[in-house]
Amino acid sequence: MHGQLAREFAATAQGLQHSPELKEIFETVVQLAAISMNCGHVGLVLCDDAAHLAPVQASDAAVDEADRLQIELKQGPCWSCLHRALATGTVIVDDAATDKRWPAWEPHLATLGLRSAFSARLDTTETTIGFLTLYDDVPHRFTDETAAIAHTLALDTAAALTTIH
Repeated sequence: MHGQLAREFAATAQGLQHSPELKEIFETVVQLAAISMNCGHVGLVLCDDAAHLAPVQASDAAVDEADRLQIELKQGPCWSCLHRALATGTVIVDDAATDKRWPAWEPHLATLGLRSAFSARLDTTETTIGFLTLYDDVPHRFTDETAAIAHTLALDTAAALTTIH
């Protein structure tokens, strides 16, 4: 990751730890993810256990619907990320039109105008508290570099959320 971006994430995470409002933290994380990834579609989902996920912030209506459908259908990258055995804590959907991992969820993405997705777990040392998901209109949008940046932002977000709970 580029040094300047790493410093910005660290400064943002430190600032978030002093924010009294969860909504402000959620909005900042989504905005920072959109800017740093040059991505217009970002969602934040929290979980309190393996069976209960809740969308808390979306950059737009398409993301809100995509995340809601992941939860309703129990399919999509958040559900795959939830399994802590997944070493990286991230899942990339290169092209929802051809990916067959989640047959009930992926067809909805095309309807929403979303073709690729990337989810990263918000991990603490003990548990997963949520997911940061990036979506794009273009297939094959997310690379190993964008995945590394988003994963770092997810870890910083988890750290900030943990300190205020």
